[in-house]
Amino acid sequence: MNKKIILSKTIVFVCIVGFITLFKTIFGAENALIGVTSITALLMFLERDLTIAPWKNTMKLIGLNLFIGCTATLASTNMWIAIPVNFMAIFILGHSLLYNLKKPMYLPFILQYLFILASPVPAEKLPMRLLALIVGAVTIMGMQLLTNKGKLTKTGNKLLERACTSLTQKAISIKEDKGYECIDKEINRTLHEFRRLLYDKRENDFYLTEEGMIKLNLSVSLQKISYLLDKMSYTGVQQEVIDDLMKYLDKLKDCLNDTAYVKQLKQVLQQLFNKYEDKQLKDTTSLEILNHLGFLENNFKALETLKEEHYNSVKKLEDIPNEYKKSIILNGAINRDSIKFSYAMRLAIGITLAGFITDFFNLSEGRWIMFTVLSLIVPIYELSKQKVKDRLFATVVGGIIVTLLFGVFQDLTIRTMILMLAGYIGSYLAAYRYSTICVTVSAIGAVALMGNTQVFTINRIIFVALGALIASLLNKFVFPFRIDDHNKQLKKMYKETIAEMFKAVYEVAQGRECKHRIKNLLIIASLIEEQLRLNNQIVVDETVEKLEKARCLLLTNIYELYIWISENKIKEVDIQHILEDIKTISNADKQDILPVIEGIQKHMDRVKGINDKVILGIMLNILQEEAI
Repeated sequence: MNKKIILSKTIVFVCIVGFITLFKTIFGAENALIGVTSITALLMFLERDLTIAPWKNTMKLIGLNLFIGCTATLASTNMWIAIPVNFMAIFILGHSLLYNLKKPMYLPFILQYLFILASPVPAEKLPMRLLALIVGAVTIMGMQLLTNKGKLTKTGNKLLERACTSLTQKAISIKEDKGYECIDKEINRTLHEFRRLLYDKRENDFYLTEEGMIKLNLSVSLQKISYLLDKMSYTGVQQEVIDDLMKYLDKLKDCLNDTAYVKQLKQVLQQLFNKYEDKQLKDTTSLEILNHLGFLENNFKALETLKEEHYNSVKKLEDIPNEYKKSIILNGAINRDSIKFSYAMRLAIGITLAGFITDFFNLSEGRWIMFTVLSLIVPIYELSKQKVKDRLFATVVGGIIVTLLFGVFQDLTIRTMILMLAGYIGSYLAAYRYSTICVTVSAIGAVALMGNTQVFTINRIIFVALGALIASLLNKFVFPFRIDDHNKQLKKMYKETIAEMFKAVYEVAQGRECKHRIKNLLIIASLIEEQLRLNNQIVVDETVEKLEKARCLLLTNIYELYIWISENKIKEVDIQHILEDIKTISNADKQDILPVIEGIQKHMDRVKGINDKVILGIMLNILQEEAI
């Protein structure tokens, strides 16, 4: 761990402590925990870019916080009223803040609900609590505007630059006859991460910005070049093409830092075209690479023409399809077989039950049952078993540590420093088992600061064990959702997305406008691939790993087909053949692929235009990937 990381984490920790202290000073000790959840949500949301619609997103966050404040306050008034209110509120929060293709955001908001539920305030202090919730939401959005404005440009360019560097490393590995499997994975991870930025930077969850439209094209070309390199060896004319590619990638990185270099990029490309035209280059793979270098140059030229002040502009050239319109409250239709429904139901039942036990037996520290249930009820069953063991281990170890330390140090100032140190150390620990030890030290220590540490430790262990039991039973028996279930749903979603991409390409060939739709489908399919890869790290499925590259290449080829059709005029005499072939491909099963290939090959002999032959050639590549 270098000094830079230590310094940054220390600064972040000091800022967090400072924010919570200021929040407590302004809104009172009874609202300090709202400051804790606000800063937690703020840090989590920094991974996403909400600046495309700041006013709308601010209103959403304020509405969400006020919903939490009002429902939790209502539930705290009566044990029996709490049952339906807790169930409804937790279900809505769990369902709406767990996403199919993004990291979940439910933790800080449900934690905030539990804090308010466990620490109600009298009616005269309720306005101050609601104001604290509003300020918390505004703070989240304020930090977004400070740090994430221009994120697609700054972070996105770094990711594309990293992809260029990895491509250069891959070319060097081919040159030196070395393996490059790890480099391939890094290229795909980088481009998936870039497309996640684009996914967040959409207006109304559909319309991409002008910058996003152009840079998505850049990512597709870089990925296709990577696949084309797999077909090459450092011999003959390909040796020269690989060397020229590496020089070109260096110029690309210059253009990402400053579009003023685009003119130089154009000059380099023209020199390459002249060079290989004189050599009468016939190697198809090399020609495809040169074609994509030209495509990259065209998109950089479009970016230069656009100017930075228009990067965030959005052209709403088409209506939003119904499937992209979501319920604000439930974030999409309720599907009983979905991971969202399964998780929301288990969490709602678990927290409602934990809250009822706390109220019925009047347990002063019963909130730890609810916190444990929140921590251990997880969307996917396979993750829950180890997490329960880690939680129990961390609670026992953390309890022993705080008991020993508080037994030795009686001074209040020293005890407070111990708690702060535990929080600071926890920021360095990524593993759940060890970070939870620090959380336990802070939690027990905060409650026992002025009291009997042993009593609080024993209570904590008992309540955590009860919460773990409730969570384990619910994860296993109530709407269980396993990794195989998730993979099946993702594969089905992927297949449907590919089918929709074919439909969009067909509509483009007919002259309809589908620019935003096809780009959304590409991004969504890319994120599905990433989620399947992450799932494969939990439970290894060899078929997922084997098909990963084939899926990526299929996706890239379909999008490349769209680009060729949309940007190159098809001859009227050829359009009927191409439309017929696209429709056939989109409906073909694997057993029907061979006659489809034969049909396209016949059409290639009939069509006259070079661009049309290229389009049909891409179709053949798609069929080859579909046949796998």
